[in-house]
Amino acid sequence: MVSKREMTVFGTILAASASFAPATATSQEAPEPRAWFEAREDAGANFYSIQREFYREEETREKQPEEGGNVLAKAAAGEFGEEEDDDLFQFKRWEAYMEPRVYPSGDVTLPSRRVEEAALFLGLNGTAMPPSAGNWKAMGPTVVPTSGGGAGRLNFIRFNPRDPNIMYVGSPGGGLWTTSNAGVGWTTSTDNLNVLGVSDIVIDPNDDRVQYLATGDGDGSDTRSIGVLKSVDGGKTWNKTGLDWAVSLGRRISKLVINPKDPRIIMAAASNGIYRTADAGVTWTVALNQSIIKDIEFKPDDPNVVYAAGGRFYKSVDGGSSFAPASNLPTTARFAIAVTAADPNVVYALGSNQRDFQGFYRSSDAGSSFSTKSTSPNILGYSNNGSDVGGGQAFYDLGLGVSPTDPDYVMVGGINIWKSTNGGGNWTIASGNSGVHTDVHAVEFAPGAGNIVWAASDGGIFKTVNGGTNWTNLGNTLSIAEMYRLGASPLDQGKVMSGWQDNGTNLLSNGTWKHIYGGDGFECFFDWADTNYLYVETQNGGIARTSNGGRNWSNISPPGQTGPWNTSWMQDPKDAQVLYYGSTNIWKSTDRGSNWSQMGTLPGSGSLRNIVVDPANNRIVYGVKATALGRTTDGGGTWTNIATGLPTGSASISHIAIDNGNPNTLWAALSGYSAGNKVFKSTNAGTAWINYSEGLPNLPANAIVFQKGTAGGVYVAMDVGIFYRDNSMSAWVPFFANLPNVSVRELEIFYGRTVDESRLRAATFGRGLWESPLFNASPSVSARAGLVPIAEGFTAVAEKGRRAVSIRFAAAKPEHYRAELTDLKGAVLQSRDLGMVSGPYQGRFEIEAPDRSGLYLMVLKSGQGKLAGRVMLE
Repeated sequence: MVSKREMTVFGTILAASASFAPATATSQEAPEPRAWFEAREDAGANFYSIQREFYREEETREKQPEEGGNVLAKAAAGEFGEEEDDDLFQFKRWEAYMEPRVYPSGDVTLPSRRVEEAALFLGLNGTAMPPSAGNWKAMGPTVVPTSGGGAGRLNFIRFNPRDPNIMYVGSPGGGLWTTSNAGVGWTTSTDNLNVLGVSDIVIDPNDDRVQYLATGDGDGSDTRSIGVLKSVDGGKTWNKTGLDWAVSLGRRISKLVINPKDPRIIMAAASNGIYRTADAGVTWTVALNQSIIKDIEFKPDDPNVVYAAGGRFYKSVDGGSSFAPASNLPTTARFAIAVTAADPNVVYALGSNQRDFQGFYRSSDAGSSFSTKSTSPNILGYSNNGSDVGGGQAFYDLGLGVSPTDPDYVMVGGINIWKSTNGGGNWTIASGNSGVHTDVHAVEFAPGAGNIVWAASDGGIFKTVNGGTNWTNLGNTLSIAEMYRLGASPLDQGKVMSGWQDNGTNLLSNGTWKHIYGGDGFECFFDWADTNYLYVETQNGGIARTSNGGRNWSNISPPGQTGPWNTSWMQDPKDAQVLYYGSTNIWKSTDRGSNWSQMGTLPGSGSLRNIVVDPANNRIVYGVKATALGRTTDGGGTWTNIATGLPTGSASISHIAIDNGNPNTLWAALSGYSAGNKVFKSTNAGTAWINYSEGLPNLPANAIVFQKGTAGGVYVAMDVGIFYRDNSMSAWVPFFANLPNVSVRELEIFYGRTVDESRLRAATFGRGLWESPLFNASPSVSARAGLVPIAEGFTAVAEKGRRAVSIRFAAAKPEHYRAELTDLKGAVLQSRDLGMVSGPYQGRFEIEAPDRSGLYLMVLKSGQGKLAGRVMLE
């Protein structure tokens, strides 16, 4: 496997565009350069514009000679490991996630509707949402996979101010995790938060039950921020503070700090400036209106002095109420800063050129002036000797720590970890071959310790006590894997493979997880005829096969083909020698991947998202594209587009399922936020389709699977939750009891000897692998088909320019009703008794609280249940 540590591979920076002009702190400041990873966060940005500009720049760069050659071709050839991330790969990740969800408008804020749509459904729909079926249990991993595996990506490391053995780490999609024994074991209590991504936490130094949590993903934007949450019971429960954002704003928080002398003062470094509270989170003010602030620190001996940095370095002398830019530091793409109690006047600033190292700067007078300590080697790049020019991805991973006992001892995290013992004048590699997973997001010295250093990376959390010579992986019990796909063994209930972002393909066998292949991991499967054969996938359709259980691997990618980021491929259900691979068309191999030929030309444009072969007749094959659904009945000789009748002008097709007992019955799942267009069903092989979406929330549908031996029983996985429906039902049933509030990317069924021994498996993006017994039509669940809503025609409309909401509905039967105004988590802010209602009702709900504009819910309740509707208060 070729390592990018040994070669230079290009990255891509978007040209500045007036459409993405950032806000600035003062009128004299020059605009920051706008790269794709910054532009994507603008509320007014358009996906298709960013995509076009990225590929225009990429095309220009491809024409230039590159030592590393074509990156996508190398990815398809399986030549990259997890360390091979570049801004190209980061873009491909973002593109693959966004494209199906923002179609057709390209509005990048659409995926942030996940929070409000889930909030409406999860616990606010009453009788419209029957009791949740399923009984989900985690399959892990709860132990870091052996043979070089990692737990998953982490954003930060923090220590309890009263006990440094109590630590906190945060996952971009898996929530907040806590240890009370310095990393030996971790637990989480945030599985039910509306947003499972967290980017920082601060603890009240006088009362560690009081904690503040920054939501969202500050580095990779896997999740968007809803602001800062507060707990007063040590993290058991969380409530919103005055920094309460609609997710559609697309904001991020990268860092929180709390004043050690006055813990009522907290500051948040955000993607649109610095926010400050002086009343423990009740109200917040904008202390610095600058486009992106990534880091912030108090001066150790004087909290009136505050340092902050984004593309520029700023200093405050009034406790963070106002900031001024430093006079002798350059503008850079991103700064990280660090301070130390060993010398409170020392401030370090680590500067980056979007990807690689720009310079390391030190101030000995509390940030009044800086000297340049070094500009080489490239300590943010891939090479262990820092020789690669332009290598790195500092826009995504950047960490800086300084010893609390020695002001000259610093550590830097980028792709690797480097250290200096003379204040940044000279550098040595401190992680190159010592077991730390690449892409380091945080480097922290333990409080009061000069030789204990912790690092958080794309592979979890690591600790060294000897300056980086050796590192210990302390990610056990962190169940935070971001899984794209899974492959369950059809023969052995105890064997499952799954493909992870950042951490390759991993195999669960006999209760043990093992890392078996590098790169980002995607679709993977067991050969159903020969247990020695396994199949795995890396970025952009790089596929590999082993014939000896994983000891040796061979690249079997179709020559000249580069698939999409998450390429669809599969084994034929009747002939184990036959494989199918999807790029813009379907390729077929009749010798387990040694040779390939194209199966005709599919209808529609773009790449395939899903391939399905009829389990009874393998000459019937389906190829799914965003707006086309190809079907062949002659093994690929001719194709027919059967998408007519599907709402492809409003939503994109993501996945299909076939009834294995009746090949004319199909279900198509659709992505995006087109209300009511989630699943469609055909009983005549796609000649006509009916809308089958009743009961599903307005969330992207990611995968759908048919349960053999049932009367049309199907499960659909969405960006929140899993749902079930069969022919006896008039609507879908929630099937996610005990499952975290997490995006589910794929479903598979393991069929045991009986239904009771069978299991539904789910790959989640942030909380690993889960399983549940199959659907059981208990009376409490099956009665849902006959449920009668508590009211018909319920509407709640905020009156423009007034603090009031007009309510209308027709009572299902004479009953006592109540109206409640709640936040998106369901906390009641105001209520009103409507009395006994019989028939139509029209009324006016005067708003007394809250006094902040934003999105809220108006909930109608009766003794039979409740209904909810969104209201936007001005």
